[in-house]
Amino acid sequence: MKCPECGYNQKVKYGLTCGHCNYTFCFNPKESGPLKVTDGKFRACIKSASQQGTQSPYESSAVEIRLDRTDSDRRGSRPHPGG
Repeated sequence: MKCPECGYNQKVKYGLTCGHCNYTFCFNPKESGPLKVTDGKFRACIKSASQQGTQSPYESSAVEIRLDRTDSDRRGSRPHPGG
């Protein structure tokens, strides 16, 4: 996985936290089925959905997903994919 914050190439086997900048990945491409969703692909979709790269409500949703995952990891459980 390529870290969308710093560009570091993080191997999934080393976990979902960037070894360079400590960014916490939202998506594990090995668990995302045939689409192989990654944080970078998700961000690209958000950017393309927003108007000319301006911040959209979807961008704050991506941050909330990441924060939710971080909180859940601290509790020892994972968030339900549906919210």
